[in-house]
Amino acid sequence: MSMEEEEENAHTLPPAPATVSPSISRKISIHQLVEADRAQNIPAVLQRTPALINSHNKEGYTPLHTACLKGLEECVQVLLQVGMNQSPKIEINAKDSTGWSPLHCASLNGHLACVELLIQNNADVNAVTNNGSTALHYAASWGRLDCMKILVDAGCKVDQRSTYSGQTPLHVATSKGYTHCVNYLLQKGANVIEVDTRGRSSLDLAKIEAHEDIADMLIEYKRMVPWYRRWKAFLCCQGSGELYSALPASPVKPDRLRRDSAPVHRDISLLST
Repeated sequence: MSMEEEEENAHTLPPAPATVSPSISRKISIHQLVEADRAQNIPAVLQRTPALINSHNKEGYTPLHTACLKGLEECVQVLLQVGMNQSPKIEINAKDSTGWSPLHCASLNGHLACVELLIQNNADVNAVTNNGSTALHYAASWGRLDCMKILVDAGCKVDQRSTYSGQTPLHVATSKGYTHCVNYLLQKGANVIEVDTRGRSSLDLAKIEAHEDIADMLIEYKRMVPWYRRWKAFLCCQGSGELYSALPASPVKPDRLRRDSAPVHRDISLLST
């Protein structure tokens, strides 16, 4: 098991929820309140001790980490509302010992509402862990397409390479066999020839893992790239602004897309002729 996989497993196994009495006690920590999903009691605790908003528990998580890890939307909302209007303010990009931010935790576990709340409050979508991975890497690793779309739309880099393995989100989605995620990343212009630290491209990984559908898709994509670039250059030189702007971000043919993928302009089929 690689270091990256060990980190993923650690962040998909949150601590067991604590049992908290309905009455608030000064002995009950804010972390226990979050773990027990008692969002209504959080403001009172922070009013007494505002600094607890950024405190770390023994796992290295802030209250926001824990809420995002478990997908506790109401707790995330309360923490952000209170934390943005107090001193000290909430550290929305706080990191645990492995460099994971709350956005990494929410994206890995597919908690879409939490991802949206974090991004709405200006979370850094390109924050990286200690191994250089973004939230998009982990969303791709578990096939969280909805989270991937939100991250990319918010400006997350599609071709960010992990400093540990050198893999991009496309490598990760390919090796796990998530065809719908690979499809989406190709639509967004992912670099199909990028290699990891072991010199393997996404196509190499597709062949190694025997993901034939993905291998076929990547081969077709690579074949179409030169034609696509020439076509864009031609339209640009001809001043055909309307046609140029109608082209998709990458040369993915419509008949290769799955139902959950965004539509692609059909003029791109000209590139394969």
